[in-house]
Amino acid sequence: MPSRLADPRLGNPLLGACACATAFVVLVLGAYFVAPVQHADAVALNDMRVLGLEHATLEWRAHQLVHLSDPLPVAAMLGLIACAGLAWNRPRHVIAAVSMVAAANVAAQLLKVILAHPRYQSVLGPVHLPWEALPSGHATAAMSLGLAAVLVAPRAWRSVVALGAVAYTLAGSASLVVLGWHFPSDVVAGFLVAVGCSLLALACLRAAEPRFGIDREGASGRRLARGGAELAAGLALAAATLLVVLGPEGLSFLTANTTAVAAGLGIALASTVLLAGVVAEAGNR
Repeated sequence: MPSRLADPRLGNPLLGACACATAFVVLVLGAYFVAPVQHADAVALNDMRVLGLEHATLEWRAHQLVHLSDPLPVAAMLGLIACAGLAWNRPRHVIAAVSMVAAANVAAQLLKVILAHPRYQSVLGPVHLPWEALPSGHATAAMSLGLAAVLVAPRAWRSVVALGAVAYTLAGSASLVVLGWHFPSDVVAGFLVAVGCSLLALACLRAAEPRFGIDREGASGRRLARGGAELAAGLALAAATLLVVLGPEGLSFLTANTTAVAAGLGIALASTVLLAGVVAEAGNR
């Protein structure tokens, strides 16, 4: 086993999962105990919430998008992903993906209880979120479902599936902040839980192989160039998704609210980069 852990195809996803756990701890400490971070988090939430309250169309659109990450829709879409994986003759990947989604969402619910913490901020006025809000369950569900599709998809479809996952994850997650349900930090924390679990699932897939397969992806330079192009496409799609979610009524508002802009871009960047990292590592097969 030590010799297998030394192989980057097994060691890299394990290191990635550890990095997600570390980033999660740093995020929690900042969101709970660092005053400037707490204030920026609250200002971004308040600005986005006010935007939703002022524009009924935007609030309605956010409600429709966020409910795509409710348990029933997620279960239905996960079933479709599993069927697609079986049709692609990838049963081991289907088992790993379903297990990962279940583990990520159970972990998120447990962490909510363990990390329950008061987060009163004067900028929010009389509105206070529940103590059990970090990580966001909806954001975890959305990201884990997108990652399940990435794990199940064969190499030829993986980039296309990942772009769809970016749009789905960001649409629902940005809507959480617009509706005032979660701080931006709650959303990013949910992303980290899902990505960490997906990397562990990938490591388990590889550990179960009798021997590691040969990487036929091509030269590392070509892989790097392709990865850069996919990341650029993902970022462009994330920006487009954010514009669609907010709509024209949100654009003029955001130009005068830089903290909300930073929060929205931060969520978009986090979702895209984290998904791209899993896609890149999953492609090394």
